[in-house]
Amino acid sequence: KMTTILGIHLMLLGVGAWLLVAKAMFWGGLFDPHLGAGRVRVVTDPTLNPLRIFGYLFGAIGNGKGMAAVNSLEDIVGGHVWVGLLCIGGGFWHLVTEPRGWAKKVLIFSGEAYLSYSLGAIAYMALLAAYFVWTNDTAYPAVFYGPVETLESAPGVVTVRGWLASFHAVLGVLFLFGHFWHALRARAAAAGFDLQAGNLVQPFGDPQVGNLATPVNSSDLTLNFVGNLPIYREGLSPLTRGLEIGMAHGYWLLGPFLKLSPLRDTPQAHTVAVAASTALLVVATLAMSLYGTVSFRRELVMVPRPAYERSLPGLPQSLTVAENWSQFCGAFLIGGVGGAWVADALLQNLPLWTESLPLG
Repeated sequence: KMTTILGIHLMLLGVGAWLLVAKAMFWGGLFDPHLGAGRVRVVTDPTLNPLRIFGYLFGAIGNGKGMAAVNSLEDIVGGHVWVGLLCIGGGFWHLVTEPRGWAKKVLIFSGEAYLSYSLGAIAYMALLAAYFVWTNDTAYPAVFYGPVETLESAPGVVTVRGWLASFHAVLGVLFLFGHFWHALRARAAAAGFDLQAGNLVQPFGDPQVGNLATPVNSSDLTLNFVGNLPIYREGLSPLTRGLEIGMAHGYWLLGPFLKLSPLRDTPQAHTVAVAASTALLVVATLAMSLYGTVSFRRELVMVPRPAYERSLPGLPQSLTVAENWSQFCGAFLIGGVGGAWVADALLQNLPLWTESLPLG
């Protein structure tokens, strides 16, 4: 029944979004604070350009505040048109379908799990609403709510905006902790842990090994996540594993070197960041190679000819041969350097791409 419940909720949310659109276009209009001292007007031409509407989500529109950067009623109403369309379409989809195989493996289907999902969604919306109220003066005009990003209009006098944003933030945090609590209880029960007996920590397999089983590391969510990491994912060659892991490292290493380097405000900032990322990747590659040299055990293999094989228990089969491990390390370095270069190219050309998009 979970998909049915989700579908009904999505459809109700979509209808609510379209009711706001109807109010703005046909039933009296909305208050526009940017018309002189502000007045109510009918929105006759809502923005329907998806590049502009969804551009707010990715920072391509506005001043980097995401959806809170919206500064016109046309964009607000157009956004609600799209939200209503997506919610109602998603509602129909969930009404006529059942959870897929991957969802059945990841999600828990119980009353407490449903409660945790709902609390997580409410927490997200509450925190987003708090940020939106705090920074936006189009949907929340200053004439009614006080200046943006202002908690007090005078010492000891809290603005309406301050109260509204604070309550949303506090409730969002409470709901978020409630989500964590009920999600942990639901997953613990699904993993076979008896919460009433207090056996949340148990030996995993052989007690002599020292590995412990808890509701966190024994849950299907954790096991599926770890199992799909490129180092453990089945069916990958050593080169593919190395390239994927290396590109991820190189892509994310560039940022700290670019933003925290002493040369961050100089023309050489990007060059230094790429060079520093590359140097760190070289060090990491050497460390992995040395680790393999001192950690792998050697075995004599007679087929097809005598050769030494090195293996490390726990690694995928494709990485249990010395030659394959060497390929993995080399691919890690190549992928890492490539990831750093790609990240640098994206950062340097992002303004150009943003200006070239037809965002309205």
